[in-house]
Amino acid sequence: MNPSTLAAVCLCCGTLSAQGEKPEVAPPPVFRGTYYAAAGVFVPAAPGDRIAPGSSNVIYNNTEHDDLFALFADGSAPGTVFVDEGRVPTRMSGVGATQASYTVTAFEIAYCTRRGASATVNVIFYEKYVPCATLASTPPPIAIFNMTGLPGSGADGTLFCNIVRCDLTGGREFCIRGDADGSTAGTVTFGYGLNIVGETFGPAGFPYAGDPATCAPGEGTYYQSPPGCDGSGSGTGLGDVDVFRREGPMSGCEDGGAEFASLYMALESDLAGDCRVCPSDDPFEGNDACATPRVLPGEVAIAGLTANDEDYYSILVPFGNRLIADVYFSHAQANLEAILYAPACSRVLDASTSDTDDERIRWLNDTGADLDVILRVFSNDGISCGDYDLDLDLVPDPCLTAEDDALEPNDTCAEAARVGPGHLPDLFVRVGANDWFEITVPPFETLYAQALFEHADGNLDLGLYDACGGTLVAASVSETDNEQVVFENASPAAVALYLNAVERSSGQCNVYELVISFEPGQPGHAYCSAEPSSTGFPAFLSGIGSSSIAQNDLSLIAAPVPAGQPGILFHAPNQAAIPFFGGPLVQCAGGGLVRTAPRVATAGGVLSIPIDNTAEATIFQGATRYFQAWFRDPTGAIAFNLSTGYCVTFTE
Repeated sequence: MNPSTLAAVCLCCGTLSAQGEKPEVAPPPVFRGTYYAAAGVFVPAAPGDRIAPGSSNVIYNNTEHDDLFALFADGSAPGTVFVDEGRVPTRMSGVGATQASYTVTAFEIAYCTRRGASATVNVIFYEKYVPCATLASTPPPIAIFNMTGLPGSGADGTLFCNIVRCDLTGGREFCIRGDADGSTAGTVTFGYGLNIVGETFGPAGFPYAGDPATCAPGEGTYYQSPPGCDGSGSGTGLGDVDVFRREGPMSGCEDGGAEFASLYMALESDLAGDCRVCPSDDPFEGNDACATPRVLPGEVAIAGLTANDEDYYSILVPFGNRLIADVYFSHAQANLEAILYAPACSRVLDASTSDTDDERIRWLNDTGADLDVILRVFSNDGISCGDYDLDLDLVPDPCLTAEDDALEPNDTCAEAARVGPGHLPDLFVRVGANDWFEITVPPFETLYAQALFEHADGNLDLGLYDACGGTLVAASVSETDNEQVVFENASPAAVALYLNAVERSSGQCNVYELVISFEPGQPGHAYCSAEPSSTGFPAFLSGIGSSSIAQNDLSLIAAPVPAGQPGILFHAPNQAAIPFFGGPLVQCAGGGLVRTAPRVATAGGVLSIPIDNTAEATIFQGATRYFQAWFRDPTGAIAFNLSTGYCVTFTE
């Protein structure tokens, strides 16, 4: 560094000047010997005995220096710790590393002191340290070393800078994980904290190291061999950035300004292999590379898998199908990620890389041909072992494979399909080809029209008009699953209305189910409210058919309910309002319950259950029965839910 460089270095220490401290130029550090951590003893050595920089087992090296150093730490401020970061390469770093974790057998530090007799330095190591993060937000230390009896300055008040190697063999070794992905930004770095204790003769601390303007990061390590950029075999520290953290009486993030601010440190390892060993591989192992994936069918559920390296799977996705790949795991155990690639991992098709439990891939094959894709499941830090379950599904995409439904052509209001109360499954709508329905609402009755669908596949909206080209009298335009419009006919004459189902997502389409009911012109009437389920809506119970014992054609419909979940109807002779299992759900029927056989809801969330009069002794002419639906809701607050109530008085 030249004098202008030194001035820039001193400017970065403004937070210290606020305490009356004046940055100083420190002399070059001198190697003084080795501290043996297992015995707690320092053994002096001649400078020629220094072995860390440039030796064959250095895995991190931030020791590049010139003739001048800036002294920035005040050792007399009790509790002050300076924390910097670094990166140890792994198999994914692109430098030829063969390990993902390392046993650290020695480290080397530099410090400056004015204590003549001896000095004490604490060194603390952290994993997954984010540059300049507070220690309160950082995982606990993985190793702490209290190095006492280190060389001082020779005379009290005289500044001297020392280099000391700390030998950890004999039981003080520790395991540290590598950088995981090997990219410059967003890598997994380790942290090292430095604290000098008991200084009473003026400022003391730790010199800067590293100069990225002249040296390639990581020089002088096992993977980037010496000589370094200055010919000494020292290095600039892989993964170091121009900041470090001060924790103590005046905490904050220190910026190097025009210069590179980092702290002197080197790590050595025995390079004997990973020190973090995951549990045994799952039965699918041998799938650790893109070239050797495990071939899976497009629809399969597999439990008990383990990501202790990288797992690759080959899946054939037919044209026009959407692959849904769910990776279920506990984030507390390991943060797994999922990436979907084109054949031979040539490009990324989709990715799910959240910081929560579980990942989901949703990818549509619209390439025009069947495609073998590659799914990669891995831990984002390259070390942690994670157990997971894998669930694959193939869902035909209606935009590419489905034909129009049986009610077509009803793309314009003039072509509206005439429909009445009931359940219309397997409907299809695409952008630019809306569905229109003509519905005649009897006098003094209320129309309920529900479109049941998955919003993730396309945003479907409903509009209800009093004539073709007429006034909009009701609309439902949410950004969630399902839509519902309601219209009350308060006149003594029947009213013809026109329902428009329109796909709003550009370039998309959707399949849906339509449930139309009238109140009170149904076989019965609704009563009693319900709580919203995981669909976001209460389940509304309505009837189709008639209340006639002779016709025996009554079915009750609960919608919307969670797709594919089982449910039943129960009915009783009395209306009730009983807290269900302590609430907040309300049981709307009581006085001797009768339960129907279970049914499973459709993919659109419709639970339809027929009522067989001949099998129900409690149903007879003149009998009034109060019905309610119970259904499973696995992702809801209490795993089940209830519909609104429905009352039917049976006729001849």
